[in-house]
Amino acid sequence: MNGVPLFEVSKLLRHSSIQMTERYAHLGPDHLHNAVANLGFSAH
Repeated sequence: MNGVPLFEVSKLLRHSSIQMTERYAHLGPDHLHNAVANLGFSAH
């Protein structure tokens, strides 16, 4: 996750568990970038 600890990503995404975040951790950065853009979150 680009150097960010999985626990922190999990908390930011409000996942109920690390396991939920791990399901999505395999997705490539382009896919995640597009998802963030579609959700309207700032990448900065």
